[in-house]
Amino acid sequence: MLYLLCHSSQIPRQNSFGQDTVRISDPALHDILKRGWEASDRAAGFAAYRKAQARLVELVPGISLHESHHFFAHHRGLGGIAYDSTHRTPLFVSAWLAPT
Repeated sequence: MLYLLCHSSQIPRQNSFGQDTVRISDPALHDILKRGWEASDRAAGFAAYRKAQARLVELVPGISLHESHHFFAHHRGLGGIAYDSTHRTPLFVSAWLAPT
C-alpha cells in the first residue's frame, strides 16, 4: 500500500492515473519503497516498509484533515463486497448471492 500511495512513479500525471496525491518525490523514499515492492523475501519487504514509514515520519508529506465516510447500499442477499475507499467504489470480485 505504501508503494501505491508514496512512490514517485504513482504521482498523477496528465496521461496517467496515480495515487500519490501528495506528490512525494524523495529519492531515498523512492529507493526504499522500490526495494520493498520488489522484495521476494517477506522479511526483507517488511524491513523496507518499516524504513519507508520512518522516512515518511521525517518528511511529513501531508496531514490528513478529514475523514471520509462513504455509504453503499445493497440487497441483503449480496455478500462478500469489499470497498475501495481510495476510489470510493465497491469491489465485487469476491461477491456472492445468497440462495433464495
